[in-house]
Order: sequence, then structure tokens, then C-alpha cells
Amino acid sequence: MKSNMKSFLLGFVVCAMLGSTTVYATDSTRIEVYFKKLKYVFNGIEKVPNSAGEGFIYQGTTYVPLRFVSESLDKEVSWNPGTGTIRVSDHPSRFLMEDLSITDTLTNSIIRVGMSKKEVEQKLGIAADVNFLNIYNYNGLEIFYRNDKVAGLMVKTGENTTNRYQTNKHIGLGDNYNKIFTSYGNGLVDEQFDAATFLFASENGKLNKVDSREDVTDTSSAYVISLSWDRTNKTVSMILIGDYQFAYSTQ
Repeated sequence: MKSNMKSFLLGFVVCAMLGSTTVYATDSTRIEVYFKKLKYVFNGIEKVPNSAGEGFIYQGTTYVPLRFVSESLDKEVSWNPGTGTIRVSDHPSRFLMEDLSITDTLTNSIIRVGMSKKEVEQKLGIAADVNFLNIYNYNGLEIFYRNDKVAGLMVKTGENTTNRYQTNKHIGLGDNYNKIFTSYGNGLVDEQFDAATFLFASENGKLNKVDSREDVTDTSSAYVISLSWDRTNKTVSMILIGDYQFAYSTQ
């Protein structure tokens, strides 16, 4: 039987069919399928899914577990039940504390979270102004200090006309928003406000990405990288990098 390969999110359709209790959505249609022992070979290497990840055939189409296939191809998969969105992104390289920084490509200055105000001013000079939130503006790079140390960095299109300031993974204003997911993988995507937020817990100089705010056990060692994009042209419009407290309370 000739089959087209299609996929669905493991843990949604498959687990519902295999569970002892079947739950149907109000707009669902009941179907009959049969499971088939499939062999999965990736670049010549055979991999075997767990028992809940067997594929099945329906009306001549073979369905396979998306999570198993994607992770076997070194991709990240996430499922948002609220919006019914499945996201598959490139698996990013490891994250380091150096990722909590902004590079000024004009002067080759690197400003990192945790850097002292004195060190910043040695690189960027005195801030042009300070707003009511006590955020200092250095020619379009906005910095929030706590106890005279950098706690937050922001770059916005309203303050900049070029991509002079870039993240450690070389993302700047005006870049295509697809580059966000290529560089950082899946994050918490707010489809209403067109933003992706990536949460990290620090340990031994490394950043470990966590899936949700509920997974943050120690906010004092948690950090955030958040990037927004323009809905019309799909380009990066804001970059925010900082510790957890700054990102969620600007304090």
C-alpha cells in the first residue's frame, strides 16, 4: 500500500487512542485505524520509539509520532493546547552566560548582565538620559541597573534605525523573525503580542533552558531572553535580555 507520510503531536492523538478512557472534542470525528510495526532509520541509524509512539495507517496515509521523529532529527517540539499550535524548531547550541549580553557592533563593545555601571560607562560613556523607570539610554541601548550592576538590557526599533546592537547569537533589529527559532529553539510564544520568551536557569556558568515559569525553582538564578517581531514584515522589533526580576517586574 502506497502511503504518504504525515505526523501529529505524540501525547495528543496517539495517547487519546491508546488510553483506557477516550475523550472526544465536540468537533471531533471518530475513526478506525490499525497500528503497524514501522522501522525508523535516520541517516542510516535505526531508532525505536517507545510503545506509545507507534505509527498507524488511516485511509492509505501513514501517521507517525512527530515528537519522536523531530527529536531524532535533532529538532525541538512544543505543543500549545490553548492555540492548537505545534512548533518544530532547530535544536540550538548550548547556552552560556555570554548569551546574556548585547554587542555594539559599531564599537565592538560587549555589555553583559552583571557588569558594573562603571564598566559600562568606560565602554559607552555617560547615558544620554534616564527615564522614570530608572532605565539608562546609551544611544539606543537601554540598560537597567540594580545595585549599580546591569540587570536588564533592551533594544527597540523606536530607539534605533539600524541593527547596530545584536545578541550573542547575532540577532539584531530588522532580522527575519525565523532566525529567532533557528538560534534559540522553541520558547514561550505569545501569538497575541508576537513575542518569544526563553527562560534559563544558571548552573556552573551555563544556562539551562526551562520550558515554563512554573519550572523556575530559584528566580535569583533565572534569566530571560525575549524577542518581539513586527507582525506586518516579520522582522525583529525588540530585544530584551535580563534577570528574572527585571524581565517580569522591571525592578
